[in-house]
Amino acid sequence: MKVQIVFDSAYGNTERIAKAIGDAVGGEVEVINVKESAGKTIPADVPSWAHRPMGASPRQPSRTS
Repeated sequence: MKVQIVFDSAYGNTERIAKAIGDAVGGEVEVINVKESAGKTIPADVPSWAHRPMGASPRQPSRTS
């Protein structure tokens, strides 16, 4: 199985977790930092803060209706 782990990390914590998950999954794993993703194929439905499918940005609390 091919696995692609895409992460963004401001302080390195998420990067360490992403790499640990990649090691645990094993097999064909590609761990990609979004900041270094130029030229990589990343599926359009990957959650990200820039496109906000995960909810609010870390600096703006989510609003519930």
